[in-house]
Amino acid sequence: MTIDEAISHALEVAEQNETQADKIGRQLIGSAIDKYATDCRECAAEHRQLAEWLTELKEAKRLLKMAVKDINFYVDCYEAYCDECCCSQDNHCHWKHEDEALNLIGEPNDEP
Repeated sequence: MTIDEAISHALEVAEQNETQADKIGRQLIGSAIDKYATDCRECAAEHRQLAEWLTELKEAKRLLKMAVKDINFYVDCYEAYCDECCCSQDNHCHWKHEDEALNLIGEPNDEP
């Protein structure tokens, strides 16, 4: 399941629960029915919150990927901050946390 599919699923479940709660609300009033409608509304709210968090995660991953690219662009071994980079034998320099960051967002570094 992709993050977009998870967001879509959470929103779909929220909508289904809201619809179910509305249907119950138009039926007989009673403590069991009220409890079920309340449960449906709570479930809908929780799924909407989940969709919001997943959307924030998706955006954070996008920004982290961009940041890694920007950081690598500015890594310069001749600067005073050489401890922030890693240099290969061919003098290709990159941010020392690049692999960790890319793995965190699910995009492993394919470069040597």
